[in-house]
Amino acid sequence: MAKPVSVCSEPENGEGHCTTTLSVPGQGEDGGEAVPVVDFAALAEQARAELTVPDPVIGSAPPTEGTLVVAFPVWLWIQAEAWEPRTAEASTGGESVQVTATPAEVVWEMGDGASVRCAGAGTPFNAAVHVAGDPSPDCGHTYRSSSKNRGGADTVTARWSWDVEWSSSSGEGGEMGPLETSASVEVEVVEVHSLVTQG
Repeated sequence: MAKPVSVCSEPENGEGHCTTTLSVPGQGEDGGEAVPVVDFAALAEQARAELTVPDPVIGSAPPTEGTLVVAFPVWLWIQAEAWEPRTAEASTGGESVQVTATPAEVVWEMGDGASVRCAGAGTPFNAAVHVAGDPSPDCGHTYRSSSKNRGGADTVTARWSWDVEWSSSSGEGGEMGPLETSASVEVEVVEVHSLVTQG
């Protein structure tokens, strides 16, 4: 007898759900009851299809809603609370597969031709702790020219990549293709010139 496959996921809000999607056929011996044959790799692909990972929420100091200044360090970060693994499961006939997506890195494309590779979520700027004008300890960028030289505005894009692996009740498992989510904002970068006067 064919058996249904249950696919379960664990979304951001922690409220998982399961859906029954297909049956796995088998071939019985001597005309007896069919014996399910589990394709664990295919089961892993089904679980992966149910896997959800969050988009990055861009944070910066100075904030991107304002004006960024040439030669003034910009701090970059995304939501640290979302920097944790996400899982999804699929099962059939007493066998199961779990797929896990683990945050890997965030690559920031700054719009001026520079890319910033950050191994973590980045450090949010805190005026009570940090000094304005100091560079970020782990994820930041300093513009060297005005965005008016590049059409008036720069597009900053955060690309968040996730490593994906699967494991199964049979002991089979391995790596799967990575996942990526992204978000973009427009920023204006200006030059500020000091005016020195003599009294």
